Amino acid sequence: MKFRTVMVAAAAAALSFGAVSSAAAQTLGHASQHKTAARQITGSRLAKGLLPSSSFGSGLTNLGSANTGHRLSSTHARQSPSSLSCGTFANIVYDSGWGNTAGAFVSYHNPNWYTEWPFTQYSLGEVVVQFATAHAASTFYNQAYTKYAACRSFSVANPTDVTPVAAATT
Repeated sequence: MKFRTVMVAAAAAALSFGAVSSAAAQTLGHASQHKTAARQITGSRLAKGLLPSSSFGSGLTNLGSANTGHRLSSTHARQSPSSLSCGTFANIVYDSGWGNTAGAFVSYHNPNWYTEWPFTQYSLGEVVVQFATAHAASTFYNQAYTKYAACRSFSVANPTDVTPVAAATT
């Protein structure tokens, strides 16, 4: 009987501490439980976190990079994946315009791709986009996923050639 009384008292104490003040308890627990928005950083700060070319293998050269700069961007989306053709969507730079507050990208080229043909990377890129809310990020992700599913196979004209070049996005 004494054991049961101690357990009931301990349970009652735990419940009362939990009910006293949710504000006092907010500093405890996992960060994902808090309702405050994540701190936003600028595109230039995001760019510093991109991986170097050596992370993807040796011999890659930098083709280019860009970021949204030293200020946060508007959360107003200027474009959506569904409004673009498959070719444009596959070749567009994703660092801004999607309702994201910041973005950065870097692209690399393998000048010796032909020596390892057919098991080679011709070019590759890394893109990071930051959204103000998880809802905005998941909205963009779902739109992009839907677009990729619709663009399993398509052709894009090479500007220096009159013959279309096939490209697959999946």
